Amino acid sequence: MRRTLAGQYGQIIAEASGTIIENGEPIAADIVTETSIGPLFAYVVTMPSRQRQGCATRLIAWFRTTLARQGWNHIDPMMTVGNPADHCTGS
Repeated sequence: MRRTLAGQYGQIIAEASGTIIENGEPIAADIVTETSIGPLFAYVVTMPSRQRQGCATRLIAWFRTTLARQGWNHIDPMMTVGNPADHCTGS
């Protein structure tokens, strides 16, 4: 996280990074950065009590739409092998 915030993985795209708040509490968040080869979904995290309820799917859909509006017509999502959210990237 420190490396991401320090810019090691590119500048944060604030418009595509965000948080889902429910009842005043953050339940999921993402950080998207711009690298030399395109956007990087640096972090997409969900509170353990809210996992497997579509929060990350909502965030991914939202920031893909946001990035498309900014002219990123092709986005190659990358994630760790075995990540349970790999079905929702649209790749």
